[in-house]
Amino acid sequence: MSIVTKDDKKFSLKINKIARKKRFPLHAMFELTYCCNFRCIHCYNTDEQRRLGPQGELKTKDIFNILEQLRDLGGFYLGLTGGEIFCRKDIFDILWQAKRLGFEVILLTNGSFINEKTADELRRLRLNKVEMTVHAMDKDIFNQITQTPGSHEKVFRAIQLLSERKIPMGLKSCGLQENKDEVVRISQFARKLNAIYRFDDELQPRLDRSPMPLEHLISPAEAYALRRACYPEMFTEYDEKGRLRKKTKSRRSRRRLFSCGAGYTDLTISPYGELKICIDIDYPKYRILEGSLKDGWQAVKDFVDSLAPPKDWACRSCDLIEYCPWCPAKSYLRDGSFSSCDSYSREQAEFLRKMNTG
Repeated sequence: MSIVTKDDKKFSLKINKIARKKRFPLHAMFELTYCCNFRCIHCYNTDEQRRLGPQGELKTKDIFNILEQLRDLGGFYLGLTGGEIFCRKDIFDILWQAKRLGFEVILLTNGSFINEKTADELRRLRLNKVEMTVHAMDKDIFNQITQTPGSHEKVFRAIQLLSERKIPMGLKSCGLQENKDEVVRISQFARKLNAIYRFDDELQPRLDRSPMPLEHLISPAEAYALRRACYPEMFTEYDEKGRLRKKTKSRRSRRRLFSCGAGYTDLTISPYGELKICIDIDYPKYRILEGSLKDGWQAVKDFVDSLAPPKDWACRSCDLIEYCPWCPAKSYLRDGSFSSCDSYSREQAEFLRKMNTG
């Protein structure tokens, strides 16, 4: 397994600071395909994307072209995701090209296509990390979530193969009503493998803003309890009574709606060669091959800069603001507006305030 040193962390912090100041896309998430052999109940990709399949998706040479442009713009950290990336027959051509161009690569996969031959090739690539989703330790719950018989066996076989080859590995899971009693077991399993574990306690509507995935959402109280159980030694943002040590930085004086890396250090590219603000939202989009990645990046920066809080922005007068995890992407997906107050963020904020004052 790879070890992250203090020097690595110092370098990462330094280069991130430079990238934010100079506004170049240090981090990129490249969605290589929307095809997938699983049909996960909470997936944010749309039925239309699944219906189209690989039709219209980028060819290998176009992906190479975009990767070269990304490198020239200062891109360094590259996440390759889908859909399921191993649905692409050229995936290893893309991976080797990304390594030749000097990217630090994280591969996100459901793991079901990884066999001994694939695992051997991944070992030779020496990627930063291969990340897979573990929906449950229980076979029936796992297969219920993926809606794919045999998926549990395939994914756990992939985990074994990567572990045997000491390939840096990350495991993650989304908190769902169907697997909330499995999450702690998954985190303990990851710990035994010395794999990085990531628990995601939020679900997003589909990219077409359909709310269907939200039917499986767990409550803020359930999410809080699971985070605390999964990360006991890292749960430093709360004191022994469960109160926040440091509240969310106030947004009252914010001049722009996006305060994350969108338009500053982070970009997302779709399988159709469209540059997006972030992976969560599908609007607006800029066709890279009709111009250039540089022009698209400038358009993203201009768009992000144009999204100033409106005069009647609810956050300015809200007494929950110090506890609220709101972001404009969540707002857009739920309400079609980048500045509205979405109901789930408000529910989370009310829970956290109650924890702090009750």
